Amino acid sequence: LALAERTRDTPVTLYVQATLPLPAEAGPDGSILTNQGDQQVATYRIENGQVTMLERQPTQGAQRDIERLLERASQRAGDGNLGLILQSHGFAGGGIGGDSGAVTLPQLEAAITNGLRQSGRTAVDVLNFDSCSMGDLNVMEAMQGEARHIVGSAELERAFGPDVDGQNMRATLGALIENPNLTPAQYATRSIELARAGANDDAGNIRDTQAGTETLAHFDQSRYPQFASSLDNLG
Repeated sequence: LALAERTRDTPVTLYVQATLPLPAEAGPDGSILTNQGDQQVATYRIENGQVTMLERQPTQGAQRDIERLLERASQRAGDGNLGLILQSHGFAGGGIGGDSGAVTLPQLEAAITNGLRQSGRTAVDVLNFDSCSMGDLNVMEAMQGEARHIVGSAELERAFGPDVDGQNMRATLGALIENPNLTPAQYATRSIELARAGANDDAGNIRDTQAGTETLAHFDQSRYPQFASSLDNLG
């Protein structure tokens, strides 16, 4: 709600897709029972100070859920910039996973391509993995045609305490809302600057043991061939 208020009178629109808590009941032994088949996914639009629920329905699996999110967001974006933030578990070349299931890198490629097709786009301007281990050469190679700029961490992203959960999206999205004229490259770079300044930790310092991200990098996908060649030469 606080983030929504900051969007008032700005051209920034956020589409948020979230899995909802599973209904639970107590088992005969007192344990809590849930049924993954009952997993619901809700999609919200945050725009001009308002939060609107657009849809609530059973998950169709992570790949299709991402497609649906991008279908909505890309249509609303028009000729503007479009970014995708994935908050999930990350497995480097193995893809990502969350409450609605796992997605391999080829499946993520397909989800982005299919989700953008109706808008005429072929790639998102920024793809941010708020996930462990996705600052990985296999990820960059797979996402060459689907993302122009990528933000990802080579190491684990940590979650602990009330204020640390990987990247602090309130800070990075807040920076975009305050300056909507940031280019995709500038926004990705700003995310790294905020992390370096301590935005992702709980004590205003950059000690890796107290930070949600001990590594975070911005990858310009137009430079992928040179990056891969340099890494090969280093090896």
